[in-house]
Amino acid sequence: MAASIGKCSISVYTPSCCSFPPLHPSEISLIRLKDCKRGIVSHLLKNGIRSGMKGEADVFSEADLICKRVRLFTIEEAFTVCPYHRDFLGVHWRPKTSCQYPDHQGNAKPYRSFNSLVSKRMVSEFGTLVPIGSGICRKCHGDYLNLPSSIGMIGEAQAETDIEAWSCRLRTRKTETVIYEV
Repeated sequence: MAASIGKCSISVYTPSCCSFPPLHPSEISLIRLKDCKRGIVSHLLKNGIRSGMKGEADVFSEADLICKRVRLFTIEEAFTVCPYHRDFLGVHWRPKTSCQYPDHQGNAKPYRSFNSLVSKRMVSEFGTLVPIGSGICRKCHGDYLNLPSSIGMIGEAQAETDIEAWSCRLRTRKTETVIYEV
């Protein structure tokens, strides 16, 4: 029987157990989050998360990515992570193919991804974690834009800024579409 790996700090926030990763069998020990330094830019781009390549970044490091996927919106550098959670919450995480908005109904496919601000708001509004990079369909995105902010859960200024940013991007896309049609 294989040796047991210790329980990592991240395992408290996820239902999966600590283990050895099938993708990197040579990694056999816990490491601190501050030592997680894999390249994440291609993973972020692939999953529709701002990488800082064209503007402001949403995720800054592998440790930040792992933390945001388990409802920790600040990096806890003293925390440890096992190789399994590092792989499957980090660069080897894959989004589900359906819309992950908590009130989603129907079978519409996602057309954009949740960023960390929207993920944080889903936790405060619905009590449900939607990992960054998960998809949201057009109808649910409209529902999200019309969602009133909860008092005391998320700052009203932050909610308005978040909604304005999403609305601005949506208006920009519509304008670009019109320009190309002419």
